[in-house]
Amino acid sequence: MYEEITARQRMHDAQLGYCLWTLLDEEGEVLGFTGAQPWPEAKAWGPVGRIEIGWRLGRAAWGKGYAYAAALATLERLRGAGSA
Repeated sequence: MYEEITARQRMHDAQLGYCLWTLLDEEGEVLGFTGAQPWPEAKAWGPVGRIEIGWRLGRAAWGKGYAYAAALATLERLRGAGSA
C-alpha cells in the first residue's frame, strides 16, 4: 500500500510539478505529510477535477507553525507549476 501511494505521488510530482510530500523537522524526523494532489475524476463527491491541498501532522507537531509554513510552500509550488 505504501509503495503504491509513494509511486502515485512521485508520478504526480513528475507530471504536474506537485504532490504530497513527507514533512520533516529540523533534525530530519518525520512530522507527517503535506502538499497537493489532483482530486480524482472518478470520485462523485468532493472537488472533482480540482486540486486538493492537505496535511496531516502528528500531534507533537501541532501549534508550531509547520502546517502554515507547509501550506505557503505548497502554494508556491502550485504557482510555479501554473496550477494556482
